[in-house]
Amino acid sequence: MPQYDLAGNPLPDDTPPRTDLAGNPLPQSGPPPGYSQQPYGGPPPAGGYAPPPGYGAPPPYGQQPGAWPPPPTNNPYGQLQQNTSGMNSTVPPEIAAMKWNWGAFSLPFLWSLNHKMRGYAAIAFVLAMIDRATGTFDTPMGIASSLVFLAFSIYMGVKGNELAWRNRRFDGGVTQFISTQRAWMGWGIAIFILGVIAFGFVTFFLGASGGTQAPSGGSQPSPF
Repeated sequence: MPQYDLAGNPLPDDTPPRTDLAGNPLPQSGPPPGYSQQPYGGPPPAGGYAPPPGYGAPPPYGQQPGAWPPPPTNNPYGQLQQNTSGMNSTVPPEIAAMKWNWGAFSLPFLWSLNHKMRGYAAIAFVLAMIDRATGTFDTPMGIASSLVFLAFSIYMGVKGNELAWRNRRFDGGVTQFISTQRAWMGWGIAIFILGVIAFGFVTFFLGASGGTQAPSGGSQPSPF
């Protein structure tokens, strides 16, 4: 291999030629194809030094080539979001932004059972039975029980999304949660509309039957 001084001038090569055991000269070994060695102290080649073949750090274990670094995400911490459903833990911001749950409002008993909330289901069942036993709005007790049940339903509608994420496991994460609540929303809106129609019919018939009829015969009978 040629050697050079500090000025880049070649030095005389005093190395004896390589021979085999029979004294035949061996071919001189050189650098690998595509790699050119510059003399010590000489100027670098135009465009810089070419890296050797295979240069570069491999991707982490389990990653395919080209998949590292990972693509950017919306997570402010730069990490994959953890699925905390069913752990009574933190609620993702996209679920916390959902302010109403129609399934929890219109069907609190069935919705609570479906979302592993037996305590809320028991409360909904007891309130519904009390409201059923006390009658409609024609008595003070019926009005009070109906208002209590309505207040409980409104609470479930407001807090339903948060309660569902904390108490039931969604293996598909936020995507499965949203699709599940959309299905419940269809049933909840349908039940709500039917309830409004039924309430209107009941109010109409109660008002129609509440009027007094004048007795037939003309005059009131004498109490004496």
